[in-house]
Amino acid sequence: MLKSNKSKPIKRITPSDLECPHCQESSLQLINPDVVDLLNKMNRYTTVKVLSGYLCPTEARKRGLRDTDSCTTGNVAVIAYDSNRHLYDLVWAALTNGVRQLHIYKDCIKVGMDDMRQVGVWIHE
Repeated sequence: MLKSNKSKPIKRITPSDLECPHCQESSLQLINPDVVDLLNKMNRYTTVKVLSGYLCPTEARKRGLRDTDSCTTGNVAVIAYDSNRHLYDLVWAALTNGVRQLHIYKDCIKVGMDDMRQVGVWIHE
């Protein structure tokens, strides 16, 4: 267990937290370890509740996403937030720990480690 600044024990995030719900363990090798490292670094500053990570093309289609969506690459994770302060803390933790892409939605954020030359931040309604 890692210790946060507040001395509370926190759960370490593992690749199995990001596995596809459709193909489960067979998707573990497709998850970018840099995403897991990013989430654990963010978790030191604020609570990270992972909603989803890698999605196989079948699961992505079930959720109305395209086969080419970044969720199908293993380079992103979707994280829930419960207040504006929590959102601020998550964004700050992501940006200070090397996130390459950051999508902000009304109740979650998507962080990614795609090979982008610049950091991209998108706000969705």
